[in-house]
Amino acid sequence: MHDTTNKVQVLTANTIVADGCSAFVGGQAVSPVPYFPTAGYNISADASCNFTNTSDLQNENPLLGALADNGGPTQTHLPQAGSAAIDGSTATCGAFLGSRLNNVDQRGFGRPVGGLCDIGAVETGATLPDHGDAPASYGTLLSDNGPFQIATGLSLGTQRDGEADGIPTANANGDDLDQSPDDEDAFTAPLPPVIIGVPSYTTPQFTIAQPINGTYVYAWLDLNRNGQFEATERVSTPLGNAQQVNSTLTWNNLGGAVAGKTYLRLRVSNQPNLGPTGPGGIGEVEDYPLEIVQPGSIFITKETAPQGDPTSFTFNHNIGAPSSFALSDGGSKLFENVPPGSYTVTEAAVSGYTLSGLTCTEATAGSTPTVVNISTRTATINLDPGELVVCAFTNALPDHIIVEKVTVPAGGKTFGFIITDTVGSPTPFTLNHGQKYIDEVTATGSYTISEVSLGANYDLTGVSCSGGGSPVINGNQVVLNFGSLGGIASHCVFTNTQRSALVIEKQALPDGDPQNFNFTISGPGYPAAVQALADNGSYAAGNVKPGAWVVSEALPNGWDLSGIVCTSARGTSTYTPNLATGVLNVNLTPGDYMRCTFTNSKHEYVTVTKHTVPPGGSGFTFAGQPFAIGDGVSFGRELPAGQNTSIIENDPAPRGYALTGISCTDNQGNNSYQIDLANRQVDIMGAAGLSV
Repeated sequence: MHDTTNKVQVLTANTIVADGCSAFVGGQAVSPVPYFPTAGYNISADASCNFTNTSDLQNENPLLGALADNGGPTQTHLPQAGSAAIDGSTATCGAFLGSRLNNVDQRGFGRPVGGLCDIGAVETGATLPDHGDAPASYGTLLSDNGPFQIATGLSLGTQRDGEADGIPTANANGDDLDQSPDDEDAFTAPLPPVIIGVPSYTTPQFTIAQPINGTYVYAWLDLNRNGQFEATERVSTPLGNAQQVNSTLTWNNLGGAVAGKTYLRLRVSNQPNLGPTGPGGIGEVEDYPLEIVQPGSIFITKETAPQGDPTSFTFNHNIGAPSSFALSDGGSKLFENVPPGSYTVTEAAVSGYTLSGLTCTEATAGSTPTVVNISTRTATINLDPGELVVCAFTNALPDHIIVEKVTVPAGGKTFGFIITDTVGSPTPFTLNHGQKYIDEVTATGSYTISEVSLGANYDLTGVSCSGGGSPVINGNQVVLNFGSLGGIASHCVFTNTQRSALVIEKQALPDGDPQNFNFTISGPGYPAAVQALADNGSYAAGNVKPGAWVVSEALPNGWDLSGIVCTSARGTSTYTPNLATGVLNVNLTPGDYMRCTFTNSKHEYVTVTKHTVPPGGSGFTFAGQPFAIGDGVSFGRELPAGQNTSIIENDPAPRGYALTGISCTDNQGNNSYQIDLANRQVDIMGAAGLSV
């Protein structure tokens, strides 16, 4: 600051020179040309600064405390009690210097306090600035250029406090835990989650207290959860100058949102173009945690008894606008992209109908259960992220018995029933699959439902009842007891399962072989039975119960099991063959016709006979599996079906003999061999049952 040649000057205002100006100029006098011309409101410990403005104080001990952490990013000297610096300046804190001074001290604390500014860098009694408390990765600490606001005037909500630095916490509540009051009150309730797949997100209404001309609100929402507030994640809005302003903020592009916990930073300021960090003038900064979640779906269906009734039923709900809808029998309503949470769907009462059934199913295991209450006609749906909840409301005319027929597989027809009333009068009727019969209950007492005709090739495999009537199920009968009348409906479902057929076929190779093959067949309610089949023979286990069946073949000597193939008429039954053990496992489904073919191949047989001229030769040997024969002697070999083989006579022949001819015959007459006299060899092309 000292240039003895050029006489550089430093204009001073609102400044404390605690040790006098001579400390800056090497002990030299500062007159007649001052190095520190004054603009007023300065304090010097001696007269060396030549502070001559009427508002200046020379030879004045400023009574400064030791250099210490008094808040803010750097250490400062705090004026002590009795210091002339306290309230020693103007109410505008040196505004006579234009833009070179403002209404904050060196620490960023607001000034003035008490109407007049203190002289110097530190304002005694100044309020600590407001800082953020999101996790540190969001630039919360001053060491990371964390955000702070002068804690006067403008505020988010009605509460605000100050801190010496940001307080990063996982729940963005360090500011609240540090001291009272709880100043995170721009929003009066936890922020709703961001829903993935929904095009926009709007905050609840928040309040700006003490707004001024040129009030700005900025917010950042970490949608991609990378631990940073990015420029593309910012929204802002200018506000007016009313005494209190209510507003909301909307993000219109949620692309790239990642499910999980994230954070929102909200800043109100008198300065435009704020970022998520750094100083922000007067105002407040608040950080909030919130969740980004997958949406769920709710599906409401309506059924009535009798079926096809055109009556319309109204449902009231709190899932979204509009708050009601109407359904008739067979109708449904789907709500998609629903935020996780608790919702209610209530069916309005309809004269003449009783809500006989209310069920809700949830596809996600371990999800929060839905609660149904038939008496209030309400389903309380606790929707989890990504969950689908299906609720079925079933209404019936009061005091009715509903008989429903279900067949497996679907499509069964003409099942006979009788309902016997309280005086023993029978009412016969028939039902096909999916049909219902409604019988009105006109008197108290017992009613009996009997299935008297099961349908061709069907078994009664299940009876279930819901609703009133205290059902007692015994075989093909249900006894219902109506002790009183008024809003009672009983719904009984009779399930019949169609029988199936399993056909075993035999294919022998070669065709026409008379060999018999023994099979053992067993299944549900079908004791193990042995059946012998020859080539092209078949055995049908017809009109049998579906389920697990086992077929095993006892393999005769001289044969291979070369294949097991099954076909399912409905394409629903499955099978597992084991050629090594000859066992076939079949899962026979209801109403199916399963045809399985066992294919067996007979072994081959090769016979070699030696002839010599003159007779009596011996010692002729052959390669491969070596053997030796003489004149008039034969050698036979059994081979697996279809195996190729070669017969080779070793050279040289016994002394005095030469190979002069080879001849072959086969039992299938197809010349399945090739003779090579020059190489003393016969090549045989294998086939099932071949004999050469």
